[in-house]
Amino acid sequence: MQDIRSSLQNEGMEPTEYNDVYTDGEKQRKDAIQAAYMKGECRYYGNGVPQSYEKAAEYYMIAAVQGHAKAQNILGYCYDNGLGVKQDHEIAAGWYMKSAKQGYAKAQYNIGLCYANGEGVEQNYDLAAQWYAKAAEQGYAKAETELGWCFENGYGVEQSYEMAIRLYIRAAKQGEAKAQYNIGRCCALGYGMEKDETTAIGWYKMAAEQGDDTAQFQLGYCYETGSGVEQSYENAVMWYEKAASQGNTSAMHYLGHCYFYGKGVVKNIASAVELYRKAAETGDTDAQNTMGYCCLYGYGIPQNCSEAIYWYEKSAAKGSTLAQLNLGYIYENGYGVEANNETAVYWFASAAQQGDAAAENELGKCYMYGKGVMQDAIEAVKWYMRSSEHGNSDGQANLGYCYETGTGIQKSYEKAMEWYLRAAEQGNEYASERLMTLTGMARFG
Repeated sequence: MQDIRSSLQNEGMEPTEYNDVYTDGEKQRKDAIQAAYMKGECRYYGNGVPQSYEKAAEYYMIAAVQGHAKAQNILGYCYDNGLGVKQDHEIAAGWYMKSAKQGYAKAQYNIGLCYANGEGVEQNYDLAAQWYAKAAEQGYAKAETELGWCFENGYGVEQSYEMAIRLYIRAAKQGEAKAQYNIGRCCALGYGMEKDETTAIGWYKMAAEQGDDTAQFQLGYCYETGSGVEQSYENAVMWYEKAASQGNTSAMHYLGHCYFYGKGVVKNIASAVELYRKAAETGDTDAQNTMGYCCLYGYGIPQNCSEAIYWYEKSAAKGSTLAQLNLGYIYENGYGVEANNETAVYWFASAAQQGDAAAENELGKCYMYGKGVMQDAIEAVKWYMRSSEHGNSDGQANLGYCYETGTGIQKSYEKAMEWYLRAAEQGNEYASERLMTLTGMARFG
């Protein structure tokens, strides 16, 4: 890093000018610091000189070390993102803090983000909310939005939908797209205001038309499902495409579904898989699971069980219960791998422990028949019960059988019929058959 004398000289200031700056008083010193900051700005944006993040960082450093708050903040941003300097979140947080302590709102917001995300500092929602509040008091819209998020979720402050909405509205009036989207989401869910999906659409559109990809995706989903707006697959595709073009992986995934099923576009499974893969490679958990499905059954690509397992495992590692359930099926049935009941149980249990109803039923079956675990009818009933309470018709039918036969639980035809009825109402054929049999027995018995 060059010192201030050589840096200014290289940019056209003579040594005598430098001496004058630092001997003629405070005003000249401040002017020189401001000049260094402005040179950094020119280099950062390429205004009148060749663009160079490295040179920009040098000039920001010159101004920052002498207390220039804006330079300290932008220098922190350079370190945060590796622009002209080696990325270092800890150094970034240090510069944000120096600037924030001088009252610069953007820096207060940025150090708030650091505390919220645990980047460069230990995660601390209390401090995040405090710094957001300082910036919000100055009317900084992004900080108002993040502070609203804190109030909505009770992060570092007492949970309050009322305060969240108030802050979102303040930011939205300044044109902050994320705040507009958040108001729409609160409208749709009835958080802090009357539930109104139609009003939500208006807020989503405000944000979407400003280019907010999350709002664009949500608007696409509303058009696809007819939530608060007349259903239109064509409009859904339009908004999904806008969001996907900005890298929104959820939009890529849902746009892929549109191509897979021919919703709003000509059906093209190959194009669907291309979108699924792009989203999956970017790290989208749901898309990784979908890629596993396409690979397993050969949709749009050659069937490849090994690749299916690869994608399912990526998704499962991030906690996807559907991927965990699918891996359980693969190992239970030996799809592309040697069947392994113990591994199947591991994956069923991973999903079941997160409350996945289908996985709870599958785990119950493993305990009932001793597949991969010691046979234990009582444990089986426990998992059937959880699955049933979560609405899974297979779990309800299996629980009905346990009550009917007294397997793992005290026999009760009344409760057996109750669970068979719940399953039958969802179209479970086995439950319907057992219900008819028990009803006939009761009638003629």
